[in-house]
Amino acid sequence: MSHKRTLIRNELVSILQAANTSAGSRIYGDRVLPLFDETYPLIMVYARDESVSSQGSTPFPAKRTLPIFVEIRVTLNEGTSLDTSIDDICDQVEAATKANPRLNQKVIQMNLLSTEFDVLKDGEKILGGARLTYETVYTD
Repeated sequence: MSHKRTLIRNELVSILQAANTSAGSRIYGDRVLPLFDETYPLIMVYARDESVSSQGSTPFPAKRTLPIFVEIRVTLNEGTSLDTSIDDICDQVEAATKANPRLNQKVIQMNLLSTEFDVLKDGEKILGGARLTYETVYTD
C-alpha cells in the first residue's frame, strides 16, 4: 500500500488533470521527470518535508502537516505575456483546489499559504514559473 503522502500527491494531480488547465496532461506528481519534458506549460506536484505531532497520550494516530508545492513552468512565446500565462495557470490551479479543499477526503484540510514567482533563461528559452505552497493536514 502506498504512503498517504503519495496518495495525497496523486489525488492533487488527478484533480488538476480533471480541471483541464493550460498544462493539459503535463501534470506530474514528481519534480524530476518533467524536467526532461521540453513541452510547456507543465505542472509539478511534490513535497519536501513534513511535520508530525501526536494526538494525545499515544503516538498514533499522528497529525501530519505536509506542505505540498504546485510548481508551474511556462515558456515565453511570441505574442504572449509570460506573467499573464503564469497568472492564468495559477488561477486555474487555485480554482481547482478551492473546489475540492479536502482532496476527496484524503486530507483534513488544505490551505494556500504563498505563491512565489521566478524567471530563468535555459539556452535560447526564457522560462517563467510559479510555486504555490499549500499546507495539508492529515492523520495516519
